[in-house]
Amino acid sequence: MSYRASGLRAWVWQRVSAVVLALFTLLVIGYFLSGGPSSYQDWHNLLAQAPVTVMIGLSFGALLAHIWVGVRDIIIDYISRPWLRYILLSLLALWLFSLGLWVLLLLARIFA
Repeated sequence: MSYRASGLRAWVWQRVSAVVLALFTLLVIGYFLSGGPSSYQDWHNLLAQAPVTVMIGLSFGALLAHIWVGVRDIIIDYISRPWLRYILLSLLALWLFSLGLWVLLLLARIFA
């Protein structure tokens, strides 16, 4: 069985993105249980740290990949008309791309 021809690639992406999201969630919960930021300046100082910003960016990228694989599989499995499937997948890709761009702009704005 070919890695490319099977659903193994999608399965791997789904699992890897789930692990990244779970680790990020645990880190965030742990941080807030240990006190967390209490003012705007604390939030800004937290988010202005490069490792935090990179982790947020990677986690959001994992979330977008997780959404893409899950919703794409649902559309492929349940939408039988090819033209409708193409439209829905295109709209999904456009939406996810715009969300990713929006998060990148927000993260870049923190450093401005």
